[in-house]
Amino acid sequence: MRSGDEIGALAAAFDTMTARLQRQHLGTLEALVSAIDARDPYTRGHSVRVGHLSVDLGEALGLSAAQLQHLQIGGYLHDIGKIGIRDAVLLKPGKLTDEEFDLIRQHPTIGLDILRTLDLPPAVIAVVGGHHEKLNGAGYPLGLSAEELTIFPRMRYGSCAVAHSPIR
Repeated sequence: MRSGDEIGALAAAFDTMTARLQRQHLGTLEALVSAIDARDPYTRGHSVRVGHLSVDLGEALGLSAAQLQHLQIGGYLHDIGKIGIRDAVLLKPGKLTDEEFDLIRQHPTIGLDILRTLDLPPAVIAVVGGHHEKLNGAGYPLGLSAEELTIFPRMRYGSCAVAHSPIR
């Protein structure tokens, strides 16, 4: 709303306050996931990179500002469930046993459990729960296929691959 009267001034102040709160919210999430990622030197900074890369992909696809924010938050939070994986498994050098890999495969579900009391947009939840699903149905935790996945976990999957790339 733009006008030179008191209503216009209030609207401008509200817009400024909303933008500031949004930046603080994203900054808080970024700090939280950075702390989680710091547990594992291999993934340090991974979640923040995934959030930023997801936004880049979403912008290239012409997604709305709200969708971009959901992608960013989903990228930040996608691995939050790893906090529930014990260090002996998460930080194990070398190949995991089948049992250990089964534990790692639980992190999307653990992440959903951690976030279940928050009123997060469905797109964010889709990223957290579906970020290891594959288009052919061979992913985890649910074995969802292309028809069952929204664009949000699909984009996180692509962003994650780039975020792990040695050229990044």
